[in-house]
Amino acid sequence: MVHNSGMTEAQVQRQILDGLRAHGADCIITHDAKHRPVTVGVSDIIAVLDGRVLFIEVKGPDGVVSEEQRSFIARMRGKGHTAIVACGWDDVERHL
Repeated sequence: MVHNSGMTEAQVQRQILDGLRAHGADCIITHDAKHRPVTVGVSDIIAVLDGRVLFIEVKGPDGVVSEEQRSFIARMRGKGHTAIVACGWDDVERHL
């Protein structure tokens, strides 16, 4: 993971969304800091690009991946999807 020190998690998320949309992806943001996700552990961004589904857990410089997030990522990978933790656009771009 490439850490973008100096960027908040919200800024990292914006950077990732901008990059995905520039590649033509449709993106869903599952929640923000003010709202809880429907299911605990669901990745922050779900993107569809060229028929592929990507699950992206966004973390800022001091972010920690919870056990629920690890479990969700493992389940999605087990179903053949790309599921990653990203600290910046570079982490996502490697999986496109």
